[in-house]
Amino acid sequence: MKRSNFKGTLLLNKQTYFLYLAQPTITLHVKDLEEELGVNLFDCHTRKVIPSKAGKVVYKYGRKK
Repeated sequence: MKRSNFKGTLLLNKQTYFLYLAQPTITLHVKDLEEELGVNLFDCHTRKVIPSKAGKVVYKYGRKK
């Protein structure tokens, strides 16, 4: 799987499929990272998760590593 496929996947259940993790596990990791960084990484809309501006910055940074 390419990382770009994960970014384009907006539904949590599809993200869990690509990462082989349960949705609650992903949610906990995201919340922990948001607390550590002090920003929201995603905007949640009726069963969809859209990267926030800060989330897009973190994604770009992660792609460089």
